[in-house]
Amino acid sequence: MDEAALKELGDSLAAALPAAALDTRVAFGELTVTLP
Repeated sequence: MDEAALKELGDSLAAALPAAALDTRVAFGELTVTLP
């Protein structure tokens, strides 16, 4: 894998991680809200 492809992969991972973390937090928040 060349350097440009590696950088692109790193950039897409960096972009995807915050979105995944936010989704998890939102799902967890909904879970805690629905608990009695």
